[in-house]
Amino acid sequence: MFRHKTVLILFILFLSFLVYPVKHFSASETSSIKVTDIAESYIKGTAAEDGQLVVFQNGIRVGKGSAFKQAFDIKFSEKIKPSELNIKFFGESTYQNLDVNYQPFLKIDPISDSESVIKGHAHPGSKVSAYGNGKAFTLSNSDSNTGAFEFDSGSYLQAGMLVTVASEINGVKSYKEVKVYKGLPPIKPKLNQISNLDTVITGQAEKGTTVYIKVNNQKTYTLAVNDSNSFRISLDGGKALAEGTKVTAYAENGVGRRSESTTLTVIDKIPPPAPKLNSLTDKSFSLSGNSEPGTTLYINKNAVHYKTIKANSYGHFSLPIPLQNSGTYFDVYTYDQNKNKSPVSRMVVSSQTRTSSKLLFAPIVSQMPELNRGCEVTSLSMLLGSAGVSSNKMTLALQVKKDPTPYRRSGGKIYFGNPNYGFVGDIYSFSNPGFGVFNGPIEELATQYLPGRIENLSGQPFDSVLNYVSAGHPVWVITTSWFKHVPSQYWQTWHTSQGTISITMKEHSVLITGYDSKYVYFNDPLDGKKNKAKPMKEFIEGWKQYGSQAISYY
Repeated sequence: MFRHKTVLILFILFLSFLVYPVKHFSASETSSIKVTDIAESYIKGTAAEDGQLVVFQNGIRVGKGSAFKQAFDIKFSEKIKPSELNIKFFGESTYQNLDVNYQPFLKIDPISDSESVIKGHAHPGSKVSAYGNGKAFTLSNSDSNTGAFEFDSGSYLQAGMLVTVASEINGVKSYKEVKVYKGLPPIKPKLNQISNLDTVITGQAEKGTTVYIKVNNQKTYTLAVNDSNSFRISLDGGKALAEGTKVTAYAENGVGRRSESTTLTVIDKIPPPAPKLNSLTDKSFSLSGNSEPGTTLYINKNAVHYKTIKANSYGHFSLPIPLQNSGTYFDVYTYDQNKNKSPVSRMVVSSQTRTSSKLLFAPIVSQMPELNRGCEVTSLSMLLGSAGVSSNKMTLALQVKKDPTPYRRSGGKIYFGNPNYGFVGDIYSFSNPGFGVFNGPIEELATQYLPGRIENLSGQPFDSVLNYVSAGHPVWVITTSWFKHVPSQYWQTWHTSQGTISITMKEHSVLITGYDSKYVYFNDPLDGKKNKAKPMKEFIEGWKQYGSQAISYY
């Protein structure tokens, strides 16, 4: 019986389709049915009379149902995508064919229970509304051009709650739901570096959170991070924290979730004081002063790095230096253990008038009888002794560099060693050929006993020699054994491995110990006399003949 009744109804519907003319309505036209809501899984609306409805999308049936008591609610067989829907209505007295555009373009940003704002995008120009748990939310911001919207729920949303947003365009509403998820703790705050010069603490934290800052787990500062993700907290009394202070920061959101903590240690940014320098003249042999104990001092001379030294446990430092020209300047600064640079202290070398006379009392050493030709190393022994360094002339004779080239004559030419390279010939006896040694090998040997403190004055004016003596240091020199000019007939040319040189056998080395307006005073290793005097003018003439060779120390 039921099967017969169903067949009869379908037959009547078929006859109705033949009898009634087909008419298409848009959503805005007056019709027997009206669509009020479309979602991806259903369609709802009203009807003027009871009847049957069939819904098609792209010619494929996606749902069917009945209109009963002026309303219909049809579930789709599967979720649909935005497109045009075709609805066929078979009423008790009418048949209608209605086309409706489903254009939701509705996107809701994920929402956590740490938020009170619902954001998203709808179709531009559409009307939007939102609610959850039966409560309508306030539209706080919208942009008709882009479709962007914001709703304010007035309080933090609960995890698991369903938030529904409706978008209405051309009288048709589309819906989108999103479930509020349980939010994560706030992002760990970032603290910017803090030094013992800072009177504020700055950093970044998640917007909308409250930052808590603890100082050595005692004092706590709080600040709401609202306008941006940056924060700035002034320390009490504008007083900076001490080096080594621990500063810890964490953030809490509105539902009480706490971030991980960030901890920093206050670093030292206070520079050490500038070193204090003692006065310096062109007769000074040391750059000295005071700084923080144990610090390393960096010294520049005329803006070029010169030396690096360390202050002792009392903060005192002293750097041996050769005599400097007046106007030379030294810049001295230091760094502390945190690499903070001190202010630079500058000392300019001032001019000090050389005394009109000076006489030093350096030790006297005789080269005889052991070293017939050992005047150079014996004078060096006296120089080292005046500097407080113990040495022995015989040891120096063994240590001085040698030129082993043998003496020979050939074709009227003399072939022998080069005293600029090493000691030439026999240093011990006149029975074998020999000569002596010049300033280069002597400087090399002297440096072994006074590393970094030997100054070779060779080639400089005799005033440089007198300046060293005036400042208290004797000077090793090469001159003639006559202590004056030696005529050309006493000079000869030698051929050496390094080239030709001009030599007179009337060569001698002494240690200059003093001067006055007329005389030069020296220790003579040959006769063992101390502070021997010779006329200055004549002495300088002989000294210049041998290339103005001179060595001292600082």
